[in-house]
Amino acid sequence: MLRRTDLIARLDGARFALLLPACSESKGQEIAERMRSDTEFMEIDDGRGANLFASLSIGLTTWNPQNYPAINMEQLAGQVKSTALQGLRRAAEAGGNRVTVSRLTAMLV
Repeated sequence: MLRRTDLIARLDGARFALLLPACSESKGQEIAERMRSDTEFMEIDDGRGANLFASLSIGLTTWNPQNYPAINMEQLAGQVKSTALQGLRRAAEAGGNRVTVSRLTAMLV
Protein backbone atom coordinates (compact mmCIF):
# COMPACT_ATOMS: atom_id res chain seq x y z
CA MET A 1 0.00 0.00 0.00
CA LEU A 2 2.90 2.34 0.59
CA ARG A 3 5.41 4.12 -1.63
CA ARG A 4 9.15 3.49 -1.59
CA THR A 5 9.63 6.84 0.16
CA ASP A 6 7.24 6.03 3.01
CA LEU A 7 8.57 4.77 6.33
CA ILE A 8 6.91 2.79 9.12
CA ALA A 9 8.46 2.28 12.55
CA ARG A 10 7.43 0.96 15.97
CA LEU A 11 7.44 3.73 18.56
CA ASP A 12 6.73 1.51 21.56
CA GLY A 13 4.35 -1.28 22.50
CA ALA A 14 1.44 -1.18 20.08
CA ARG A 15 2.19 2.33 18.75
CA PHE A 16 3.63 2.80 15.29
CA ALA A 17 4.54 5.84 13.23
CA LEU A 18 4.08 6.11 9.50
CA LEU A 19 5.93 8.88 7.67
CA LEU A 20 4.46 9.88 4.29
CA PRO A 21 6.76 12.52 2.73
CA ALA A 22 5.25 14.86 0.14
CA CYS A 23 1.75 13.59 0.91
CA SER A 24 -1.29 15.86 1.08
CA GLU A 25 -3.53 15.83 4.13
CA SER A 26 -6.40 14.39 2.13
CA LYS A 27 -4.22 11.57 0.76
CA GLY A 28 -2.90 10.90 4.28
CA GLN A 29 -6.47 10.67 5.56
CA GLU A 30 -7.34 8.31 2.72
CA ILE A 31 -4.40 6.03 3.55
CA ALA A 32 -5.15 6.10 7.30
CA GLU A 33 -8.83 5.35 6.75
CA ARG A 34 -7.99 2.49 4.37
CA MET A 35 -5.63 1.00 6.98
CA ARG A 36 -8.30 1.38 9.68
CA SER A 37 -11.08 -0.16 7.63
CA ASP A 38 -8.87 -3.01 6.32
CA THR A 39 -8.06 -3.93 9.93
CA GLU A 40 -11.59 -3.56 11.29
CA PHE A 41 -12.90 -6.93 10.10
CA MET A 42 -9.64 -8.87 10.06
CA GLU A 43 -9.96 -12.07 12.12
CA ILE A 44 -6.96 -13.40 13.99
CA ASP A 45 -6.99 -17.05 15.06
CA ASP A 46 -5.60 -17.20 18.60
CA GLY A 47 -4.63 -20.86 18.17
CA ARG A 48 -7.07 -21.97 20.90
CA GLY A 49 -10.31 -21.92 18.91
CA ALA A 50 -11.19 -18.25 19.27
CA ASN A 51 -11.04 -15.49 16.71
CA LEU A 52 -9.74 -12.11 17.80
CA PHE A 53 -10.50 -8.79 16.17
CA ALA A 54 -8.33 -5.69 16.14
CA SER A 55 -9.05 -2.05 15.59
CA LEU A 56 -6.89 0.96 14.80
CA SER A 57 -7.02 4.38 16.35
CA ILE A 58 -4.97 6.79 14.27
CA GLY A 59 -3.71 10.26 15.13
CA LEU A 60 -2.77 11.79 11.78
CA THR A 61 -0.48 14.82 11.91
CA THR A 62 0.18 17.07 8.96
CA TRP A 63 2.97 19.58 8.51
CA ASN A 64 3.56 21.97 5.62
CA PRO A 65 7.28 22.87 5.41
CA GLN A 66 6.60 25.73 3.00
CA ASN A 67 4.43 27.51 5.56
CA TYR A 68 6.28 26.43 8.70
CA PRO A 69 9.93 25.65 7.91
CA ALA A 70 11.88 23.53 10.38
CA ILE A 71 15.15 24.81 11.71
CA ASN A 72 15.85 21.97 14.11
CA MET A 73 14.84 18.54 12.81
CA GLU A 74 15.02 16.92 16.26
CA GLN A 75 12.64 19.56 17.59
CA LEU A 76 10.35 19.03 14.59
CA ALA A 77 10.28 15.27 15.21
CA GLY A 78 9.31 15.84 18.84
CA GLN A 79 6.54 18.27 17.91
CA VAL A 80 5.16 15.95 15.23
CA LYS A 81 5.15 13.03 17.67
CA SER A 82 3.51 15.10 20.41
CA THR A 83 0.82 16.39 18.03
CA ALA A 84 0.15 12.87 16.71
CA LEU A 85 -0.18 11.49 20.24
CA GLN A 86 -2.71 14.22 21.06
CA GLY A 87 -4.73 13.12 18.02
CA LEU A 88 -4.39 9.48 19.04
CA ARG A 89 -5.70 10.29 22.53
CA ARG A 90 -8.67 12.12 20.99
CA ALA A 91 -9.42 9.09 18.80
CA ALA A 92 -9.25 6.73 21.80
CA GLU A 93 -11.39 9.03 23.97
CA ALA A 94 -14.01 9.11 21.22
CA GLY A 95 -14.32 5.32 21.36
CA GLY A 96 -11.36 4.25 19.22
CA ASN A 97 -11.32 2.67 15.78
CA ARG A 98 -11.17 6.08 14.08
CA VAL A 99 -8.83 8.58 12.44
CA THR A 100 -8.31 12.06 13.88
CA VAL A 101 -6.33 14.83 12.21
CA SER A 102 -4.05 17.30 13.99
CA ARG A 103 -2.16 19.99 12.10
CA LEU A 104 1.26 21.21 13.12
CA THR A 105 0.68 24.92 12.50
CA ALA A 106 3.65 26.54 14.23
CA MET A 107 7.20 25.65 15.08
CA LEU A 108 7.99 26.15 18.76
CA VAL A 109 11.43 27.62 19.36
